[in-house]
Amino acid sequence: MLKGTVPSLPAELQVKIFECLDVIDLLNCSVACKFFHDIIRDRTALQYRIQLAIDGVSETEDARPWSYSDGVLCYVSDNSLLHYVVTVVQLPSLSGGGSSYDIELADLSSIPVALTHDATQDMLALVTRMAMGHSNYLVAIETRSLRTGEYHPTTGLSPLSFYYLAFVSHKNDTRRPFSEINIWRWRLRASLIGDPDTHPAADFAFLTPNILLLAQPKYSGYIEVLTPRHTLQVLPDLDIQHLHSFVHLLSLQLPDRSPYFYLNTMTISCEPTPGSLDQHPFSGAEVNGGVISVACTVLDYRHGSRIVNFVFHARTIFDLLVAYNRLPPSIPVPTETITIPWIDWGPDACRAFMIDPWKEDICAVYGNCVVLGCRDTAEDPIRPRPPRDRPPAEAVTAPTFLHEEPGFQDPVETTLPYVAIDIPNADNREAYCDYLLDGQRLLAMKPRADHEGAEQEVDVFVF
Repeated sequence: MLKGTVPSLPAELQVKIFECLDVIDLLNCSVACKFFHDIIRDRTALQYRIQLAIDGVSETEDARPWSYSDGVLCYVSDNSLLHYVVTVVQLPSLSGGGSSYDIELADLSSIPVALTHDATQDMLALVTRMAMGHSNYLVAIETRSLRTGEYHPTTGLSPLSFYYLAFVSHKNDTRRPFSEINIWRWRLRASLIGDPDTHPAADFAFLTPNILLLAQPKYSGYIEVLTPRHTLQVLPDLDIQHLHSFVHLLSLQLPDRSPYFYLNTMTISCEPTPGSLDQHPFSGAEVNGGVISVACTVLDYRHGSRIVNFVFHARTIFDLLVAYNRLPPSIPVPTETITIPWIDWGPDACRAFMIDPWKEDICAVYGNCVVLGCRDTAEDPIRPRPPRDRPPAEAVTAPTFLHEEPGFQDPVETTLPYVAIDIPNADNREAYCDYLLDGQRLLAMKPRADHEGAEQEVDVFVF
């Protein structure tokens, strides 16, 4: 009765119910939740403490078999039948409870080295090693819905799910192995996306099933906006194989960089816009919720690497497509490339942040929310930091200002404000090792214990 009743109750009443439960009852749950109150921005927030028991496939330097986006947490384990299982956890929100179910992967031949899910297309993507070499990886698309666990109807599938084959080369990153897939070489039938020979370190994400964003670290960096050719008004004399290629709509330029700095990699991610799973044209209200994040790794020989993060709303892409008459599908196939300089779209559309790997002051960015991490004093015995009081979260209205240190030719200024959220460290003075953030939740990851069968403990803040 409790299982069927709690999700329909108001959030405040759910808290009271769980506060009355015995700790033993909570620990016996497959996903154990512990609720208590905290205040962020003068609003009541709930914290869910979740322990994920990953049996048989543990997180190592070579494998990170879990993924999180838009309130959906996926992780891989193996069952008694020697098949791999993806557990999909829909995390609770302030407006409702969560759920959990398993998807069995009978055809998977080896342990996934990475897992991600495309919330826009409602699909899973699994990265496995290829037998031909240690540096090549195969990306397989699992065409089952994250929301229901059922197979997608054939009529609703994008052509990408039928003809997608990707070979992935990943640069070594000992600090965060496989946290992002940085280098993509992928083929859609006979058409390559991007130029893998000259600019291989690209990443892509679907804003909608018919709008693809490609992060291209060419020169100072570009965000390419593409669409499948078959969605446009195709000329009748085109060869049938070209119907399955992508068409370039716009190219958004990032700020110019000094010749002494260069972009090593770019990654891009999109949170789904409301209604993005539909195949219909979008209205203005449906695209305001989506958030796009672009992270650039900037290298120079004096200071090592810096990470610059640009965050903007999906509304920006749609506004630019409308302004330049490039919003599909009611347009002909474009015959020329339109490049939009940073000054014409970036300052009033983006929030920009620099992440210093040595300081790690900014650990997670989403939309107008920024998580400010505080390192534990015991974590660095050589240069311990004195304890500091955590300021309350507040709206920051001053513009973001990036100086020349990240390698820009001119200082970069963005005018949009953001909200800073300070989250206390984990219990027993253990610092969190990673943060993940979306519009409603913050996942704070604890370091996994160094023994076989250790659980991954995650604190989930809902605000």
